Amino acid sequence: MTAEELHDFAVQVLMEEYSDTNAEVVKYDKKNPNEADFYFVNSGKRPNFSVGAFGEKKVNVLVVYKEETDKDISDIDTSWMVEEYRRTGAIPRVTFANAWCIYGEDKTQNGKPALCGGDFCFKYYSVSLLPDEKNEPLAKNLSDIELANMYSEAWRKFDASIVEPYLDKDFHYGSDWVFDEMPSRKEYLDYFTAKLATVKSKASQMAMGVCRNHQTRDVGVIIKDGDVVSVIYLTISEGRITSGIMKEHDKHFKVIDPDEELYMNHGDHLDCIMPSNRLIQKYLHPIIQEAKAWRTARTAVTTEDMYEERTTVFSLMYGTGDVRLLATIAASKKNKRNEFMSIYPFGNGVPYEVTIDKVLEWDNQIEATVLCSIGEFEFAFFPIDYYCNKEKYQEGEKLTVDLSALGMKVEEAQRGFQFEGQQAIDWLAKIGEKPNYDEDGNVEPVKFSMENMVAFFNKNSKCPDEAEFQSPAGDIIESSSVLGVDFFKTDVIICRRDTDDGELQVTIPLYFRRDFFPTVQKADPIRGWLWITGSVVGQHEQEGFDNKEEPTLAKLAADFEEYMDSINIDQVDDLMGALSELPLLKIRRGYVLDVFEEGDSHGSRHMPYCHTEGAYEHYYPTDVEEVEENQYGSLFGMFKKERQTVKKKVHIPYDDSLLIHGRIGFGEADDVPPILPYFYVPFTEEGIMQAWLLDNITDFMPRGWHMNYNTVYYVFDTERIEKMFPVYDEETCGSFGRRSKVRDEVLALNLETLLPSVKITGDKAILEYAYWNDWRGMVKSTVEVVKDGDSVKFSKPENKVLVAYDCGIMF
Repeated sequence: MTAEELHDFAVQVLMEEYSDTNAEVVKYDKKNPNEADFYFVNSGKRPNFSVGAFGEKKVNVLVVYKEETDKDISDIDTSWMVEEYRRTGAIPRVTFANAWCIYGEDKTQNGKPALCGGDFCFKYYSVSLLPDEKNEPLAKNLSDIELANMYSEAWRKFDASIVEPYLDKDFHYGSDWVFDEMPSRKEYLDYFTAKLATVKSKASQMAMGVCRNHQTRDVGVIIKDGDVVSVIYLTISEGRITSGIMKEHDKHFKVIDPDEELYMNHGDHLDCIMPSNRLIQKYLHPIIQEAKAWRTARTAVTTEDMYEERTTVFSLMYGTGDVRLLATIAASKKNKRNEFMSIYPFGNGVPYEVTIDKVLEWDNQIEATVLCSIGEFEFAFFPIDYYCNKEKYQEGEKLTVDLSALGMKVEEAQRGFQFEGQQAIDWLAKIGEKPNYDEDGNVEPVKFSMENMVAFFNKNSKCPDEAEFQSPAGDIIESSSVLGVDFFKTDVIICRRDTDDGELQVTIPLYFRRDFFPTVQKADPIRGWLWITGSVVGQHEQEGFDNKEEPTLAKLAADFEEYMDSINIDQVDDLMGALSELPLLKIRRGYVLDVFEEGDSHGSRHMPYCHTEGAYEHYYPTDVEEVEENQYGSLFGMFKKERQTVKKKVHIPYDDSLLIHGRIGFGEADDVPPILPYFYVPFTEEGIMQAWLLDNITDFMPRGWHMNYNTVYYVFDTERIEKMFPVYDEETCGSFGRRSKVRDEVLALNLETLLPSVKITGDKAILEYAYWNDWRGMVKSTVEVVKDGDSVKFSKPENKVLVAYDCGIMF
């Protein structure tokens, strides 16, 4: 089609759409190219709301076809439409139309501007030509949340004038339930005013609130009318609302309290050590590589791309002194990767019993800001252990927490000031005192000391755990060095006041960079900004995964086993999701962990292997050797079998550019190299344990038929022992019933020695673990571990049978 033909087509389609809404649509018999193409008037039962705003007045529509998406009409004379509006009130409007290809001869053109000559989709955008519209200077530059709250208030109070000053003159309003749109503030305000009057007259029980999509950061107003929930998506630009589109409620839009929306990041907190961009770019990788596991929990988490799931969240601690860094990571099964959630510094604290007044949970569901009080003193802190202690941070509860602060800015405070001469006389007069004079007859100055002054107040409700402070410094101690940055430690008073129960004083340790105030001395008045962190008392200093009943490595292994039990291996293409449960292991760049089935008709098992991300060849099956025709006659020569294809496997060595499809035999599986050399493994207890789990991942996947002889049940917790060895019951059948015969022998073992352990000596380590097998019994295994470059190697296990048993089952 030519551009002219596309224009006419666009006009026809647009007129038909208005007609379908029961609007009266009339095409102009255009006398010149600068006149409107058609007009429409609301006249049916399904009105276009923009027309309804102006009663029965018509809207003149000039359609401008553009191959590109620009909205420039400077070369088009629209004065006729404006004059018509002044004379008759007909609303002038330009509607831009773009045609996009659908199908056609060349499907590669789909979604591109009309080029292919096939089917078309039209996209329209309208611009109002109403004269004398302009944006007045704003009285105040409001945030997007403040603007959304103002828009919501206009709904609540049935008063459109509340939001009017902050609507752009070209404000666009639309709805998924109405074809037309309003392209101007004037049109919308007329409609909105009438709409609010209607809602008010009907005494509607509508409820509304401000909401935010924390994936896109968009804001909106959520409206609940009976069972119908919708959201008006707002677009904000330069302090004005430029558009509002009513849509069905999207679950990513969450209702928020505008007064409690927080800054949910740690950029300023990292600045306590060094500029956050420098720390992230230069030090993040070595921090994660060298950090030790601190705490783990299974909890709900929402990642940045708004995937929400219940998974394992763990933290890594970097540093050994008073000031350390904590990184929080979520093992996302949906994304099949470890989601880096946050990193921030914190310091060792002192215990205080606080009353939890309110918990402001962050959007990721694993961090929060806690508003609390000590007596009459109200403040806030960031709980570094929130994700693993959610059940303890409950409103109204009393909780003992370790509190400390990091200095975001620390400097010497003003030590005092004085009034002299007439100022001194005037001030003394206010308090009914007379001045003193020196030997020369001069008024002695009135001196004020600020050296013992205590001040603490929050200036920004978006970050209530940060505060401006002033306090005399306590003992000055040269504390930690983190990433080459030296810190001082001192004590500061954040509350000192008289109460009915006596004086209330709250003193907490403050850690701040030495270069902030290198000459600081005890009792010096200091001031600045600080950030308060806290954690439940008794857990702050515990390194290693937090589990009182099970050792660190056992808990780590049990969580991995739980994850593997939760997936159906027959429905996954690879095992990359399993790596989310083994966060210390890093697969080498360009490689993928995958799985294939090994075995034959007598049994099978699932085996891991690694290949390049671009692997393309099939390891098996590989080739067809020849095709030959065979005739098979029956005894009477009545039947024969038709041509048969004979396939012969051609054995080729495996390399990591190959994909393995289908089941392969045991001999061929020997060609597939082990997977650990494809991984970076830190030579730590946790790193070795995670490497062992990965190396033995086959044991956590399904087996078939005779391969079940090798099925093992690892002892990762004491509960498993109880489940595996029930009290004997004559009616109990299967291996569980038979196992009960050796129950007493198993329970007589030292159960703690059955749990996995790793002991490192130099570049070697000994790993011990235990398992149950229905054809061998309870077995204790010992494996030697050695460093292999940046990975590890495991020796063949040395096994010792602690309780012999054979279930007697023959498959």
